Amino acid sequence: MDAVVVVAGVHGAAGRPRPVRAVGAVLLLLMSGCQRTADITVTRVPKPDAVWQANHVGAKKEAAVASMQAERILGAIIHRGDALWFFKVQAESSAATRVLQPLIQLVKELSFADDRPVWKLPEGWTERPGNEFRFATLVSPDGTELSVSRLPFLAEPLEAQLLSNVNRWRGQLQLAPVDAEGLKAESVSFELGDEKLPVTFVNLEGTSAGGGRGGMMSPPFAGGAGRAPAGAPGPANPPGAGAEGGGAADFNYTTPEGWKVGAGNAITKLLLTVAEGNRQLKVTVTDLPAAANDLTANVNRWRGQVGLSDATADAIRAAATKQTTLGVEATEVVLTGPDGAKPEAQRTIHGLIAVTGETMWFVKLDGPADLAARERDKFLAFAKSLTTK
Repeated sequence: MDAVVVVAGVHGAAGRPRPVRAVGAVLLLLMSGCQRTADITVTRVPKPDAVWQANHVGAKKEAAVASMQAERILGAIIHRGDALWFFKVQAESSAATRVLQPLIQLVKELSFADDRPVWKLPEGWTERPGNEFRFATLVSPDGTELSVSRLPFLAEPLEAQLLSNVNRWRGQLQLAPVDAEGLKAESVSFELGDEKLPVTFVNLEGTSAGGGRGGMMSPPFAGGAGRAPAGAPGPANPPGAGAEGGGAADFNYTTPEGWKVGAGNAITKLLLTVAEGNRQLKVTVTDLPAAANDLTANVNRWRGQVGLSDATADAIRAAATKQTTLGVEATEVVLTGPDGAKPEAQRTIHGLIAVTGETMWFVKLDGPADLAARERDKFLAFAKSLTTK
């Protein structure tokens, strides 16, 4: 049986309690099941300073606390078959609060077809395609982002995976971790649809340095083995043919002629671009924990991004070839959008997936199909030259 969990947040900034949504109010809302006409009632109650202090990690000096911005994470975790689905908003507290009710309604109305979630967008919302870490991004009228992500369901108990992910989210908001009993006390669970999928919905409020993220979200990592990607990369190779060494995020590589090195971030360890007029190819190097990912799920995510339907594990393995990157053998997949479109309108993802130790690496070229075909040999040469320092 699959599950959904909801967690209520409690904390404000600057040493003073903030009013928060009572767990009971959220519980009544979620336990209303699929009665989509049910009204939503919100009760706000104060929390004493002692509770705020007890739920934060470490003692905060008054000046440091005052400089931090109230931020909220709203998250629904749904277990269905061999997957965990994450619906998550992380944003400045008032922005997240504005999307709380639309998010709950969206989750309550979810269904699944061909192992993919099917949703009804709230009024005024838009949908954007996914990437390496997201199945899709849904955007509210004010720009707040809701990420939709999928990870394989691990062998460990569901409760342990829920606790691991919720505590990771709590850490992002400077909140202390909770144990299994604490999670139950602060969360609401209900069953979704005819499949009676277990759902866990969380509503956490805390603080973060630098204020709200405008909806930006860290990718979820299921289970205790999960970890967020390492920090921002260092200096990149200078562009130009034959540039060796000095790679971003401790890489050595050869920059192909005509390619330019861009600025990576905490997720994309290395970024290079190839431009032709206003069209562009992107070459990225990213990593994820190998224990929390599998080949089939990642290739099918790429297939969806270029407009192809999911393929079976056997079909993916049969179509894959082998290349070399990071000094090891890698699985190579080349995916191009549906036939019938003009070549300049088709999208290609040419990806290499390699495992080193406990890390799964993704070396990916993504962009217009004709440019991807033209740059194929350069991409493979770059991938073969790529090593970690």
